[in-house]
Amino acid sequence: MPSWIMHFAVANKVSEKLGYNNEQKNEFIFANIAPDIFEGYLVKDLSNLVRDYSTHFPEIMEINGMNIPIPNVDRFIQKYKSKLDNPVICGYLCHLLIDRFWNTYTYGKYLSNFNREKKLVVIKNKDGGKDIESFSVASKRKQKDFKNFCKYIKNNYKIDFPYYSKKILKDINELEEFKFEEEDIKKTINYIENNLKNVVEKENNEYKMFTLDELLKKHNESIDYVLENLTKN
Repeated sequence: MPSWIMHFAVANKVSEKLGYNNEQKNEFIFANIAPDIFEGYLVKDLSNLVRDYSTHFPEIMEINGMNIPIPNVDRFIQKYKSKLDNPVICGYLCHLLIDRFWNTYTYGKYLSNFNREKKLVVIKNKDGGKDIESFSVASKRKQKDFKNFCKYIKNNYKIDFPYYSKKILKDINELEEFKFEEEDIKKTINYIENNLKNVVEKENNEYKMFTLDELLKKHNESIDYVLENLTKN
């Protein structure tokens, strides 16, 4: 899955295109990381945890011989279509779309099954070379490139980060899968401020799978992908 900075960068651009006011934009941006919050890997001591990826409405998709859980956005839309005027619901959908876009692209281009029983995959590198590694190593390599790209985004793009508001708490609990408490939102905002917003990033170009130009191109395509899917529903 893409890193939160990547989600925020897309959310900022999409919210502008959707014509949201400041309050709506804030809700939309917060919701762009909402599906990840209760997994508990980043924000700690939450009111509940969901560790089975169900927050992402997954379906198993076979990509290059690998079984990959990909967000089923159609299932989400079918369930919440009447509530997509709620910026939080719409922002949640934006997150699912971005995960679907990047995971389908990454696994489709850079990874392929080598030995399913041993969970070994072939990883294609940016220089054209290939490695055989465990699936977990491949995932970490992808996330490391995303992390480097996030440093570039933070240093070169204007990103508005979400702030706490009671409106978020009211609107986000239109979701039926889980319930946010006020402290869950406050702890998430606190994590964002301490670990993302107020952290100075030192850039590097140590990409293994992608190139920076490729990531920039796909980032712009992902914004178009989200807008296309949001505006047709």
